[in-house]
Amino acid sequence: MSARLIYSKDAIVATDEGDTHDLSQSLIAGEKHNPESGARISLKSDNISGTNPDFTVLIQHSPDGAEWFTADTFTAVTLDAIESREITVAIHSLVRANVSAISGTDTPTVDLDIWIE
Repeated sequence: MSARLIYSKDAIVATDEGDTHDLSQSLIAGEKHNPESGARISLKSDNISGTNPDFTVLIQHSPDGAEWFTADTFTAVTLDAIESREITVAIHSLVRANVSAISGTDTPTVDLDIWIE
C-alpha cells in the first residue's frame, strides 16, 4: 500500500488548519480513491515540548471544500509516537488535518506528520 502525506509541520505552537488534499486524482492502495471505502490514518508526533503538552488533531473530509466533516480525532497527543487507525466510514475525496486544540504551559510545541492510505 502507498500512503500519501497530508500534513507535515514542525514546531506547531498554535491551532492550525492544514492544506486540503484532493484524493480523487491520487492512488490509495494502488487504486483511485473510492469515497465509499474507508482509509487508514497514521499520525507521527515528535519533539513534543512544554509542560503538560496536549494536542488534539482532527482528520476532516469534504465533498466540496465548503462543508467539512470529522472522520476521526486524535486526542491527548502527548508522546513522541506513531499512532494508526482504521476509518471505516466513507471518506470524501478532499481531506485535511486540523490541529484544533493545544494545551499546556511553557509554550507547548509539536512536530506532526500525518498520512492517509
